[in-house]
Amino acid sequence: MKLAGNPRMTQRELSEKTGIRPGTIGSMYHGRIKRIDLDQIDRLCAVLDCQPGDLFERVEVPKE
Repeated sequence: MKLAGNPRMTQRELSEKTGIRPGTIGSMYHGRIKRIDLDQIDRLCAVLDCQPGDLFERVEVPKE
């Protein structure tokens, strides 16, 4: 899962506006996060004025 970026807002600004830790925002941005709380999705959508489907893209993970 990778968080879509907004070129007009830094990760730090997004962290401050959402109350989500900067490290968590960084993990979202770089696609390293494994799960996300519904409350965090809600806060991101409120700040970015979007819907959850605008934030995420499902990527098929190959089975080992």
